[in-house]
Amino acid sequence: MKIAYVTSFSPDGYELYGKKFLDTYLEFIDHPLFCYVEAPCSYGGDQISYYDLNNVHGLNEFLENARFSAMSGHVWDNHYDYRFAATRFCRKHFAQIDAEKRAREQGFDWLVWLDADIEVGKPLPLPSGDNFLHYLGRPEWHSCASYVAWNLGHVQNNEWWKLLSTLYKTGALFALPEWHDSYVNDWIRHQLKIDALNIAEPYKDQLKSHANVFDYVFQGSRHKKGGLKYENNN
Repeated sequence: MKIAYVTSFSPDGYELYGKKFLDTYLEFIDHPLFCYVEAPCSYGGDQISYYDLNNVHGLNEFLENARFSAMSGHVWDNHYDYRFAATRFCRKHFAQIDAEKRAREQGFDWLVWLDADIEVGKPLPLPSGDNFLHYLGRPEWHSCASYVAWNLGHVQNNEWWKLLSTLYKTGALFALPEWHDSYVNDWIRHQLKIDALNIAEPYKDQLKSHANVFDYVFQGSRHKKGGLKYENNN
């Protein structure tokens, strides 16, 4: 079984957490990584393939058309609300859309997204089985998008990526109640009745509200979300 991983980070993200992610990825994961960046990067050798996020089809057009401050999460009086930060979270989805095409063309069976603010502490379990989607669900909140896995040979593969692309291409994204990646993933999953496996289900009794679900499921590794990114990375 051939598995490819994908991530993305900005130049500032590389300095803050991306390089640490790459170091730990290379230490514990021996599968190819598609890495989408906004500035040239060559760190890590042949296992990592870098792609210019600015050249991903459709991204710049979407950003140019997102002219209202609310589309960047600034909904009133300069108050930031991540739920509407489409110009931030769209980069993740455009990277995934492009990576899926590359992975499928190269004969990969699974594509796995990892947020770049993850520190891998040991080899991660590999996705397997007949489901199309593996995701990190939380009983009291939206799913966590730090890890998502897609079975590229599944019958639902094309419809997932077609609908995801259409939301951004047409602007239908802005008809949804929220515009961030996790909400969009959950909405598509329900809309298409996706054959999905919640790999966090065994921990549901522990996952209260905004629990850091990645750390429960992948014990020994760590998702440094939010303010955790600013901890000492040395």
